[in-house]
Amino acid sequence: MMSSSKSYALAILLSLCGLASFAQVPQGYEQLGKAEFRYFGLKLYDARLFTDQGNSFDWNNDFALEITYARRFTQNSLVRSTIDEIQRVGRKSPNTEVWNKCFRTVQKGHKYLATTQGADQIEFALNGKKTCSLKYPDIARSFMGIFLGQDTRSARFTQALRGE
Repeated sequence: MMSSSKSYALAILLSLCGLASFAQVPQGYEQLGKAEFRYFGLKLYDARLFTDQGNSFDWNNDFALEITYARRFTQNSLVRSTIDEIQRVGRKSPNTEVWNKCFRTVQKGHKYLATTQGADQIEFALNGKKTCSLKYPDIARSFMGIFLGQDTRSARFTQALRGE
């Protein structure tokens, strides 16, 4: 059994190593909806939307979106498809270098969590570890609109995710 002083020292060491920067769905958030995204029948990912107390989705309130990948995607493909989708619906996107700080290559089963912090900021975490805090004008609607907006690739996916 570890003494309390050794446990305390281990806790300090772990926090200094950056292990304290793990990201989770914010306390008090509950799952509102979930959906599976397929492209030409090929499953790409599952998504879950979390809102404060599981309340109805509202762009004016913070929320979190979790994506669980069903296959491998390179960092470049995630960045390129994100920029393309944001531009497809007529919104402005940060440049490639900014997105490269947030996204990494993912494997089957990897999870990204995107949590809004007001309209102009999103925190991204991959498998629980924070990758970036992206600040950009109206980024919550620009990025999250890929999944939750009016002009998504699949209205049925968006409705399920929004719990409608």
